[in-house]
Amino acid sequence: MEDTPDDLNANQHVAALPQAEVVTDIEGDVQDEVRRVIQEALRRRQQRQTPLAIVLPHVTAESQNDDESSNDDEDKNEKKLCGLSKWAFYMLMVVAVGGIVGGVVVAATSSSSSGNGTSSPTVILTPITLANLLYPDQDGKDLAPAQSDAIHWIVETDTFFQNPTVTDELLERHALATLYYGLRAYNWTASSNWLSGTTHCEWEFVGCNEIGSVISLQLDYMNVQLEYEYEGILKGSLPAEIGRLSNLNALSLAGNEITGQLPLQLYDLTMLTQLSVALNKFTGSIHKAVGRLSRLRSIDLANNLFHGDLPSEIGLLRQLEEMSLGNTYLSGQIPSEIGSLEFVKTIKLSSTNLSGPIPSDMQKLRLLELFDISGCGLESTIPSFSTSLKSLILNDNVFPTLPTELFLLGNLRKLFLSNTTLSGQLPSEIGKLTSLTELILSDNRIEGPLPSELGNLRLLLYLHMDDNMLASTTLPTELGNLASMVHLSFENSALVGSIPTEFENLQDLCYLYLNENQIIGPIPSVVGRMASLRKLQLNRNLLTSTIPWQMSRLSNLFSINLSNNQLTGNVPASMSRLEENIQDINLYGNNLTGGLETLFCGSLPDLQEFVADCELQCTCCTGCTR
Repeated sequence: MEDTPDDLNANQHVAALPQAEVVTDIEGDVQDEVRRVIQEALRRRQQRQTPLAIVLPHVTAESQNDDESSNDDEDKNEKKLCGLSKWAFYMLMVVAVGGIVGGVVVAATSSSSSGNGTSSPTVILTPITLANLLYPDQDGKDLAPAQSDAIHWIVETDTFFQNPTVTDELLERHALATLYYGLRAYNWTASSNWLSGTTHCEWEFVGCNEIGSVISLQLDYMNVQLEYEYEGILKGSLPAEIGRLSNLNALSLAGNEITGQLPLQLYDLTMLTQLSVALNKFTGSIHKAVGRLSRLRSIDLANNLFHGDLPSEIGLLRQLEEMSLGNTYLSGQIPSEIGSLEFVKTIKLSSTNLSGPIPSDMQKLRLLELFDISGCGLESTIPSFSTSLKSLILNDNVFPTLPTELFLLGNLRKLFLSNTTLSGQLPSEIGKLTSLTELILSDNRIEGPLPSELGNLRLLLYLHMDDNMLASTTLPTELGNLASMVHLSFENSALVGSIPTEFENLQDLCYLYLNENQIIGPIPSVVGRMASLRKLQLNRNLLTSTIPWQMSRLSNLFSINLSNNQLTGNVPASMSRLEENIQDINLYGNNLTGGLETLFCGSLPDLQEFVADCELQCTCCTGCTR
C-alpha cells in the first residue's frame, strides 16, 4: 500500500467532502455505523450544548479476521478510498462531520506499515473526555454542578494541567477544585492562589509533601471576623471527591457551616492522622466505616447534628489520642470497645443523648487524662479509672454516690459533679485528692458536716458547693489553709455560724459567694485584708453590727452586695476610697442610717448601680427599698 501523499491533510480533505457523497461511497456495513455515530454525536450536542467528544476505537488491519486477511491485493484495494482503509476513512469521516457539527475534538492520523493500514486517534482534552476519565462508571453523565464546574475549569481555564491522563496529580487537583465550588469557596476573601495556574501545593491552606502530593488541608474557621466584615464562610455539602486526596494526613474543616452527611469516601482516607469537622451542621450518623481510619490520632466531630449510635468500630482506632464528639445527638450506650483505645488521652462526649452505664472497660485506658460526659442525663455508677486521670467532668447526670476508688486518683486536678443527685455527707477521703485545683459539687443533696480534710487540698483554686443541703453546718476553719483559692462559693446551702477569721489567709481570693444562707454575727474585719477580692456576695444572711471600715481597703472590689441583713449604723466614710473600680453597691434591706451624698455621689466615676434603703439620703442611688 502506498503512503498517503505528504501534501494531503487527511482532516482537511475529508472535511471538504459533501456529507451525502462521502456516506454513499462507503460500503454498507460501515455506512450504517457512521450514521449511528453521527446521530449519537448530534444527540449529545443538542442535549449538552458542549463540544462533541467522539472517542473512536484504535482500528488496525490485524483486527480483521483470518478470512479477510487471506484476500488478494485486488480485494484490499477495492476496500480503500483515497489511499486509506475503509476503517481509517470511517474514522476520518466521523471526525469531519463531528467537526462540522460541534467542533473537532479527535485528530486522526493515518499511516501504513507492511501493507496493512492503521489508524490511531489522539484524544484532545475536553470537558466530556475529562468527565469520562474521572467518572468512568457514570460515563461522564449526571454530574453535580461542583463536579462539572471543576472539570470545565481544568479544561478551559487551568494552564497548569493539560495532560488527558488520569494521574494522582489530576485527581487531587480536580478534588480541590470540586471542593472549592462545592463549598462556595469563591466567596472567600482569603482564597489566595486557589484555582490559579500554579501547582495546587501553592494554594492557601493546602500542604504537600516533597513529591507534591496533598497531605494537609486546613480550612477551619473561615468565618474569622475582619474589621468590617466576615471572611466567606464555607457552606454546602462536602463532596465525595475529598476521598481522592489519598495521601491526606490532616483535614480540618472546623468552624464553618458545612451541611449534609459525611461522604463515605471520607473513610477511604486511611492515611489520616487528624480529622476535625467540629462546629458545622453535619447530619447523619457516624458510619461504621470510621474503623478504617486506623491511623487517626485525633478526631473532632463535636458541635454538629450527628445522630444514631456511636459505632463499636470506634474501638478499631488503636492509635487514637483525642476523641471529641460532644454537643451532638448521638444516642445509645457507650460501646465497651472504647476500652481498646490504649493510647487515648482525651474523651469528650458531653451534651449528647448517650445513655448509661459507663462501661467498666474505662479502667483499661492507662493513658486517659480527661473524660467528659457532662450534660447527658445518663444514669450510672462512676467506674474505676486509671490513676493517669487528671480531669473528670460528670455534671448533669445521675451518680448518687461517690465510689471509694475515686479517691485513689492522686493525679486528679478537676472533679466536676454538679447536678448529679449526690446525697449524704462528703467523705473525709476527699482530702486524699491533694492534686485537685477545681472541685465543683453544686446542685446536689450533700449534707453536713463538711469534712475538715477539705483543708488538705492546698492547690485548690475553685470550690463550688452552691445549692446543697448543709443545714446546721458551719464553714470549716480549715478552709483558711487554702491560700491559693480564687473562687469560693456556698450560695444557698443553709450554712449557719459565722465567717471564719481564718479567711484572712485567702490573699488570692477574688470571688466570695456566701449569700442566701443563715450566717450570723458581724462581718469580720479580716475581710478587709483579703486584698484580691473583686466580688463579695453576703446578701440574704443574718449578719449584724456595722459595716467594718477595713472594707475600704479592698481597692480591687468592683461589686459588693450586703443587702437583706441586719446591719446597723452609718456607712463608714472611708468607703468612698473604693472609687477606683467599684461598679455596683447594694445595701438595701438593712437598718443603716445617715447620708451617702458625700460618700459616693459624684465621687465614684464607674458606679453603675447603687441600691440602698430609702431612709438613707442618696440622690445618686438608682433604686431604694422601704
